[in-house]
Amino acid sequence: MVVLDSRVYMRTTKGLQPVHVIYRRIDDDFLDPTVFRKDSVLGVPDLINAYRAGNVSLANSIGTGLAMTR
Repeated sequence: MVVLDSRVYMRTTKGLQPVHVIYRRIDDDFLDPTVFRKDSVLGVPDLINAYRAGNVSLANSIGTGLAMTR
């Protein structure tokens, strides 16, 4: 995935396709390296900015990781 102009896109063989909802499977710390762990190569840079702008929804929002473990 990539963020352009605060919008999230998925790279496909047919080019960039818009993403509107994300069900994340990684810890909050690795969601966006520009906001959380700057040393991480995981996550999508600027994803949080797109989320804050209302251009993408997170099906399991930030901070819900504890509820997902059991």
